[in-house]
Amino acid sequence: MSIEQLTKRAFHHGPAHEANQLIHDVREQVIAEHGQALSYEVPLMGRPFSHLQQEVAPRLALFLHGKRTPWRASFVSLFVGATLCFVWVDDFFEVIRESLGLDPDAFDSVLRRWQQTGRPATGLPPG
Repeated sequence: MSIEQLTKRAFHHGPAHEANQLIHDVREQVIAEHGQALSYEVPLMGRPFSHLQQEVAPRLALFLHGKRTPWRASFVSLFVGATLCFVWVDDFFEVIRESLGLDPDAFDSVLRRWQQTGRPATGLPPG
């Protein structure tokens, strides 16, 4: 898996230098559809895909676990170079699951650990 494969799942994208306005606009659209919205901002700053697997995904799971916003109303605002990509949380975690080579049941176990600790499980294959 790669960052490119994740950005292909984006439901919206635009120039990163317009981030404030873009995030506001997307949040308003999501609120109109779901009644609420939550954006989790991730600046990659040249980091590899493994950063998303090992650092971002566990912290995102912990963060979402403490919120009352449903996942269907939550999205990742992913800064990739000069582009800001908006990826639904479900799609983000699906790409992470696929990249780890885990079936849905095994990933659910990993996700539950992340929701409790915010740390990656030991023994996960590197990205």
